[in-house]
Amino acid sequence: MKKIKKYIKNKIPFSKKIYKQFIYLIQYFQYLIVIQRQKKVYKNLCLVAKQNKRKIRIAFLVNENEKWCCQSLYDKLKQSNHFESIIFLTSIDHRIDIKEKNKKNIEFFNKYCENIQIVYDIKNGNFYNLKKYSPDIVVYQQPWDISKKQNIFSISKFALAIYIPYCFVESWKIIESHIIDFNYLLFRKYISHTLIEQEYIRKGYKRKNLKIVGYPKLEKYLDNKKYEKKYIIYAPHFSVKQTTIKFGTFDWNGEFILEYAKKHPEFNWIFKPHPQCKHSFIKAKIFKNINEFNDYYNEWGKIGIVYDKGNYIDLFKQTKCLITDCDSFLIEFLPTGYPVINLKRADSNPLLQITQEIIKTYYQVYNLEDLKKVFLDVLENNIDIKKQDRLELINRLGLVTEASDNIIEDLENIFYQDNIKKDK
Repeated sequence: MKKIKKYIKNKIPFSKKIYKQFIYLIQYFQYLIVIQRQKKVYKNLCLVAKQNKRKIRIAFLVNENEKWCCQSLYDKLKQSNHFESIIFLTSIDHRIDIKEKNKKNIEFFNKYCENIQIVYDIKNGNFYNLKKYSPDIVVYQQPWDISKKQNIFSISKFALAIYIPYCFVESWKIIESHIIDFNYLLFRKYISHTLIEQEYIRKGYKRKNLKIVGYPKLEKYLDNKKYEKKYIIYAPHFSVKQTTIKFGTFDWNGEFILEYAKKHPEFNWIFKPHPQCKHSFIKAKIFKNINEFNDYYNEWGKIGIVYDKGNYIDLFKQTKCLITDCDSFLIEFLPTGYPVINLKRADSNPLLQITQEIIKTYYQVYNLEDLKKVFLDVLENNIDIKKQDRLELINRLGLVTEASDNIIEDLENIFYQDNIKKDK
């Protein structure tokens, strides 16, 4: 598809508008093909369920362990009578730290998951066709960084595509840029909240493939285990100087927060960067090279913990304040009931309604002077005037649910409805 786009753009003297329309027609044609294939695969899987000779095989296609949000679902599928789960560990092929990332992915998933299949040739940089591993359903981690051998169009010949977003809420800009080539091609898209569905409807999303189930990552909050609140986390987003996504503020606060942390050893510090920070910060020339970037990371390692992997909700449960410009963390941290210092920029992307409600209960700062003031109040003097507002909002929104159970129930209703009725 990329080669076709490039050829058309270079060889045919279309205007930009006509070029976009032409590409849209190609994507729409792909959409029609996928829908027809989808019907056939669905029919075959219903037959598998009816015969009940084997379990339906659900594969999670992942390339960034930091964004892994389906641990509880993976674990519960292992106990299912109808489904089995497997990790398809793939890669991203355009990052400067790709070898390091692949190594960390393997270490992470070997620790947390038993059934793993590497679907990427690490040595030669080749992506494998997923057909040889016989998945029935492929669960995608994100709409981008997918090899053409492993994208929805490719797997639609033999498997259904499902998407469980790695974050509780997606910005509409991201959704919109991947509607026809990803979202519309999905058999099912599991979303986290009714407010998210309302955003889709308001923006004119047409396909009836959305299902509200909750967010699997937040299920960790359901256990009643008590933790000591001892950490302060600084979690920067990668999107400094980005044209599409605009949340990152590291360029005006990254060095200051590190220096502040050095001056306040009475706090237990954790540095939790977004997985794309290294690539993005060097590209934006905030750091000249990898060595300079690593020096910054190492400085955090001397005074605290550098946490750069997934499955971090237990960490949030031990945290008494989060400092971040990452929009997904604004929601994921809310169930703790503890304060967030939300680093902002004037030109940031508009937030969806649910996030707008949440950040009213946080402390928003746009510059260093305000940040110094908030650090003094919230961190040093433990003044949290918005605590009650947060607690009321937590009760009203109901973010924490048995999302994995809801997903499994939905899949059973789709494929095993007749069997379930007989069992009853």
